[in-house]
Amino acid sequence: MEFKPEMQGSKPANDSIPEPLGDLEAAMDRMEGVRKEVDQRVKESYDSIRESIAELSRLRKRPLAEVILEIVKPWEKEIMFSRVLAIPANRRKSKGEPRYRHPLDASITWSGAGKRPEWFIAYRNNGGNVEDLAISPGQLSAH
Repeated sequence: MEFKPEMQGSKPANDSIPEPLGDLEAAMDRMEGVRKEVDQRVKESYDSIRESIAELSRLRKRPLAEVILEIVKPWEKEIMFSRVLAIPANRRKSKGEPRYRHPLDASITWSGAGKRPEWFIAYRNNGGNVEDLAISPGQLSAH
């Protein structure tokens, strides 16, 4: 059987769509609905976790970066290789005095000059307060 859609403008008429194609479109619509629902649940879970960590930081009166480090320490390897906080292999040493420290790896710093590192951007975009990454003069000599 050859498929010849009846043309109305640039789209075939709905009654000319073969049944399997119509079923496929219906399945794709259902999948899109499920994807949106999953995205919403993930966002709600993420927001809840972020609020809980921020509250824990306030209760412990410690910088958010320290609290996050304490929480994620058991999964540090997985996080370091994740796309969210991935560090480019070709990172360069910064010129000038470091002003910010990576939340999971204290040996990685940024002077605040030039292009922002991916880890800095990811931290900020995921609700982190960049002030928590700031290095105070006392912290610099401690590491």
